[in-house]
Amino acid sequence: MNIHFERRTDRPDTQGRCVIHLRATFDGQGLRLATGEQCIAADWKDKQGWFRKSFTDLDNATLRLKAQRNRLEDAYST
Repeated sequence: MNIHFERRTDRPDTQGRCVIHLRATFDGQGLRLATGEQCIAADWKDKQGWFRKSFTDLDNATLRLKAQRNRLEDAYST
């Protein structure tokens, strides 16, 4: 299973923040889930698919995204 995060730039809100999506591919199938996290372009590293250190809520957002990744891995590892 391949899991990564991406910032969806096609629908920013009025403050310029875009939703972070979890993308997973496995067995030839794809899955995209909204994580509930949002950030502006200056707070996101596109190549790494992760927040910059300058992101205000970095520690909490990191914990939430890692928890979502772990839940997905647990659900599809059986």
